[in-house]
Amino acid sequence: MLVGGFIISFSVLIDLFNVSGIIGYIASALSVQKETLLLLTNGLLEITMGCQQAAQSTLPMSAKIITISAIIAWSGLSVHGQVASIISATDMSLKPFLAARVIQGVLAAIYTAILFRFNLVSSVPAFAHNYVSLSLKARYWLATATLLRILGIWAGAGLASLLLAAIFRLKVSAFKVSQSRN
Repeated sequence: MLVGGFIISFSVLIDLFNVSGIIGYIASALSVQKETLLLLTNGLLEITMGCQQAAQSTLPMSAKIITISAIIAWSGLSVHGQVASIISATDMSLKPFLAARVIQGVLAAIYTAILFRFNLVSSVPAFAHNYVSLSLKARYWLATATLLRILGIWAGAGLASLLLAAIFRLKVSAFKVSQSRN
Protein backbone atom coordinates (compact mmCIF):
# COMPACT_ATOMS: atom_id res chain seq x y z
CA MET A 1 0.00 0.00 0.00
CA LEU A 2 2.86 2.32 0.82
CA VAL A 3 4.55 1.82 -2.56
CA GLY A 4 1.29 2.23 -4.45
CA GLY A 5 0.43 5.32 -2.41
CA PHE A 6 3.68 7.02 -3.30
CA ILE A 7 3.35 6.16 -6.98
CA ILE A 8 -0.23 7.43 -7.16
CA SER A 9 0.57 10.57 -5.15
CA PHE A 10 3.45 11.56 -7.39
CA SER A 11 1.52 10.67 -10.55
CA VAL A 12 -1.31 12.94 -9.40
CA LEU A 13 1.22 15.69 -8.61
CA ILE A 14 2.69 15.39 -12.12
CA ASP A 15 -0.79 15.54 -13.66
CA LEU A 16 -1.59 18.63 -11.58
CA PHE A 17 1.55 20.30 -12.92
CA ASN A 18 0.54 19.40 -16.47
CA VAL A 19 -3.13 20.38 -16.23
CA SER A 20 -2.60 23.60 -14.28
CA GLY A 21 -0.12 24.95 -16.81
CA ILE A 22 2.56 25.59 -14.21
CA ILE A 23 5.11 23.77 -16.36
CA GLY A 24 4.34 26.10 -19.28
CA TYR A 25 4.75 29.21 -17.13
CA ILE A 26 8.03 27.99 -15.66
CA ALA A 27 9.30 26.94 -19.09
CA SER A 28 8.58 30.38 -20.56
CA ALA A 29 10.14 32.11 -17.53
CA LEU A 30 13.30 30.01 -17.86
CA SER A 31 13.31 30.19 -21.68
CA VAL A 32 13.27 26.40 -21.89
CA GLN A 33 11.11 24.23 -24.12
CA LYS A 34 8.01 22.97 -22.34
CA GLU A 35 8.68 19.37 -23.41
CA THR A 36 12.19 19.48 -21.93
CA LEU A 37 10.97 20.86 -18.60
CA LEU A 38 8.11 18.36 -18.53
CA LEU A 39 10.56 15.51 -19.14
CA LEU A 40 12.88 16.76 -16.37
CA THR A 41 10.02 17.22 -13.92
CA ASN A 42 8.49 13.82 -14.62
CA GLY A 43 11.87 12.08 -14.40
CA LEU A 44 12.76 13.88 -11.20
CA LEU A 45 9.49 13.01 -9.48
CA GLU A 46 8.46 9.53 -10.63
CA ILE A 47 10.36 6.82 -12.50
CA THR A 48 7.46 5.37 -14.50
CA MET A 49 6.02 8.69 -15.65
CA GLY A 50 9.51 9.99 -16.42
CA CYS A 51 10.37 6.98 -18.58
CA GLN A 52 7.01 7.20 -20.34
CA GLN A 53 7.53 10.92 -21.03
CA ALA A 54 11.04 10.25 -22.37
CA ALA A 55 9.83 7.43 -24.61
CA GLN A 56 7.06 9.61 -26.05
CA SER A 57 9.26 12.67 -26.52
CA THR A 58 10.54 13.95 -29.85
CA LEU A 59 14.15 13.32 -28.86
CA PRO A 60 16.29 11.10 -31.08
CA MET A 61 16.27 7.45 -30.06
CA SER A 62 19.76 7.54 -28.55
CA ALA A 63 18.85 10.61 -26.45
CA LYS A 64 15.67 8.86 -25.29
CA ILE A 65 17.67 5.86 -24.12
CA ILE A 66 20.29 8.03 -22.41
CA THR A 67 17.52 9.95 -20.62
CA ILE A 68 15.70 6.77 -19.60
CA SER A 69 18.97 5.32 -18.24
CA ALA A 70 19.45 8.41 -16.08
CA ILE A 71 15.84 8.36 -14.88
CA ILE A 72 15.97 4.68 -13.95
CA ALA A 73 19.26 5.18 -12.08
CA TRP A 74 17.89 8.24 -10.25
CA SER A 75 14.59 6.43 -9.49
CA GLY A 76 12.55 9.55 -8.79
CA LEU A 77 11.50 11.28 -5.61
CA SER A 78 8.65 8.78 -5.32
CA VAL A 79 11.12 5.95 -4.70
CA HIS A 80 13.20 8.17 -2.42
CA GLY A 81 10.08 8.86 -0.37
CA GLN A 82 9.46 5.12 -0.14
CA VAL A 83 13.02 4.54 1.07
CA ALA A 84 12.74 7.39 3.57
CA SER A 85 9.55 5.94 5.01
CA ILE A 86 11.12 2.49 5.34
CA ILE A 87 14.32 3.67 7.04
CA SER A 88 12.59 6.26 9.24
CA ALA A 89 12.43 3.75 12.11
CA THR A 90 16.20 3.14 11.93
CA ASP A 91 19.25 5.25 12.63
CA MET A 92 20.22 5.22 8.94
CA SER A 93 20.68 8.51 7.10
CA LEU A 94 19.04 9.22 3.76
CA LYS A 95 21.84 11.56 2.62
CA PRO A 96 24.28 8.85 1.41
CA PHE A 97 21.46 7.15 -0.49
CA LEU A 98 20.47 10.40 -2.21
CA ALA A 99 24.09 11.25 -3.04
CA ALA A 100 24.63 7.77 -4.48
CA ARG A 101 21.47 8.07 -6.60
CA VAL A 102 22.58 11.41 -8.03
CA ILE A 103 25.99 9.96 -8.89
CA GLN A 104 24.40 6.80 -10.29
CA GLY A 105 22.03 8.83 -12.48
CA VAL A 106 24.85 10.95 -13.90
CA LEU A 107 27.08 7.92 -14.50
CA ALA A 108 24.25 5.97 -16.14
CA ALA A 109 23.71 8.81 -18.61
CA ILE A 110 27.45 9.14 -19.28
CA TYR A 111 28.00 5.40 -19.75
CA THR A 112 25.01 5.09 -22.06
CA ALA A 113 26.20 8.09 -24.08
CA ILE A 114 29.64 6.47 -24.36
CA LEU A 115 28.07 3.24 -25.62
CA PHE A 116 26.30 5.18 -28.37
CA ARG A 117 29.25 7.49 -29.10
CA PHE A 118 31.63 4.62 -29.83
CA ASN A 119 28.98 2.48 -31.59
CA LEU A 120 29.13 -0.24 -28.94
CA VAL A 121 25.38 -0.66 -29.35
CA SER A 122 23.84 -1.34 -32.73
CA SER A 123 21.51 1.15 -34.34
CA VAL A 124 18.49 1.00 -32.06
CA PRO A 125 15.58 0.86 -34.56
CA ALA A 126 17.29 -1.76 -36.74
CA PHE A 127 18.47 -3.63 -33.66
CA ALA A 128 14.96 -3.64 -32.14
CA HIS A 129 13.39 -4.86 -35.37
CA ASN A 130 15.94 -7.66 -35.73
CA TYR A 131 15.71 -8.54 -32.03
CA VAL A 132 11.93 -8.99 -32.12
CA SER A 133 12.18 -11.40 -35.06
CA LEU A 134 14.74 -13.63 -33.29
CA SER A 135 13.94 -16.85 -31.46
CA LEU A 136 14.19 -16.88 -27.67
CA LYS A 137 17.46 -18.85 -27.82
CA ALA A 138 18.97 -16.33 -30.23
CA ARG A 139 17.85 -13.45 -27.99
CA TYR A 140 19.67 -15.00 -25.03
CA TRP A 141 22.83 -15.46 -27.09
CA LEU A 142 22.65 -11.89 -28.38
CA ALA A 143 22.10 -10.49 -24.88
CA THR A 144 24.97 -12.59 -23.54
CA ALA A 145 27.30 -11.49 -26.36
CA THR A 146 26.44 -7.82 -25.79
CA LEU A 147 26.95 -8.16 -22.03
CA LEU A 148 30.29 -9.92 -22.53
CA ARG A 149 31.39 -7.22 -24.96
CA ILE A 150 30.59 -4.47 -22.49
CA LEU A 151 32.18 -6.35 -19.58
CA GLY A 152 35.26 -6.94 -21.74
CA ILE A 153 35.56 -3.22 -22.36
CA TRP A 154 35.32 -2.46 -18.65
CA ALA A 155 37.76 -5.25 -17.78
CA GLY A 156 40.19 -3.91 -20.38
CA ALA A 157 39.86 -0.41 -18.99
CA GLY A 158 40.46 -1.74 -15.47
CA LEU A 159 43.51 -3.73 -16.55
CA ALA A 160 44.88 -0.72 -18.43
CA SER A 161 44.52 1.49 -15.36
CA LEU A 162 46.21 -1.16 -13.17
CA LEU A 163 49.05 -1.42 -15.70
CA LEU A 164 49.47 2.35 -15.79
CA ALA A 165 49.50 2.50 -12.00
CA ALA A 166 52.13 -0.27 -11.85
CA ILE A 167 54.30 1.49 -14.45
CA PHE A 168 54.01 4.76 -12.54
CA ARG A 169 55.07 3.03 -9.30
CA LEU A 170 58.05 1.43 -11.02
CA LYS A 171 59.03 4.72 -12.58
CA VAL A 172 58.85 6.53 -9.25
CA SER A 173 60.78 3.82 -7.40
CA ALA A 174 63.50 3.78 -10.11
CA PHE A 175 64.25 7.45 -9.47
CA LYS A 176 64.50 7.21 -5.70
CA VAL A 177 67.97 7.97 -4.45
CA SER A 178 69.17 6.04 -1.48
CA GLN A 179 71.28 8.00 0.87
CA SER A 180 73.61 6.33 3.25
CA ARG A 181 73.30 7.23 6.88
CA ASN A 182 76.48 8.38 8.52
